[in-house]
Amino acid sequence: MKRTAQKRLFALIKHKPAPTAEIDCLNCGSEVNGAFCTACGQSVTVTRYTIKGFGNEIYDQFRKFDAMKLLRTVMHLLVRPGPFVREYLHGMRVDYQGPIKFFFYGFVLQVSAAFAIHLIFGRDLAALASGADLKSQIVSFVGTIFWGVCWWIVYRRSGFNFAENVVAAIYFTGQTFIYSIVLHVLIGAFVVDEVVEGSTFAITFGVIYLVYSIHFTHGLFREPVWKQILKQILASIIYVVVLMTIIFGLVATKTESIIQPSNSSTTNKR
Repeated sequence: MKRTAQKRLFALIKHKPAPTAEIDCLNCGSEVNGAFCTACGQSVTVTRYTIKGFGNEIYDQFRKFDAMKLLRTVMHLLVRPGPFVREYLHGMRVDYQGPIKFFFYGFVLQVSAAFAIHLIFGRDLAALASGADLKSQIVSFVGTIFWGVCWWIVYRRSGFNFAENVVAAIYFTGQTFIYSIVLHVLIGAFVVDEVVEGSTFAITFGVIYLVYSIHFTHGLFREPVWKQILKQILASIIYVVVLMTIIFGLVATKTESIIQPSNSSTTNKR
């Protein structure tokens, strides 16, 4: 009769098997002859959680962060974004940060920048702080996927499929996170008034965003500059119109849900 998973775990702790000993995998129950299960890939050296073990696991996850990969990706996206993404999609990936992690690191940098600004200047940069929360990043990620949809529609003859356009859009948005952080810090260091700070950032970042999007897509889709500019403006118009429609729809729905209970309560009072 097979032992329970708990008994097998305790048995492993008390008697650590040799790497070549045949044992049952604690994850899937398959027989294992080696250091890893050939069925699910789990290591045979699984032990009960302890404070030390938990700390080692956290350390291992942070140790996997490759600063050089991130820096190399940022630099390529700065200097040659389009060709870099083309090469990545065609298989040159081992030396660079993947799109999902890159997007996540952009979020972490944004949170870190907001915290650092608060410590250094003793105040919060409103626009930067408002984007440094999970809800904003989820909205940003969904918007990024929609950017990929817009590119897929406008550049449908490029040879890239839907998923590849989304990957390109994720890299694009992740890099604009970094531009946003740098711009926030520069403006925040010299502008104290929040209204002036917000308007200055909106105008400057809008220009940077448009210029970088044209630079990015020109290298990625390899079309003549005049056609690239027209197509990117068209993609931006589609993106803004659909995004604003969704936002207004959500606001209208929320407003209606607030008004209806107040009307019903007024009717009941009468």
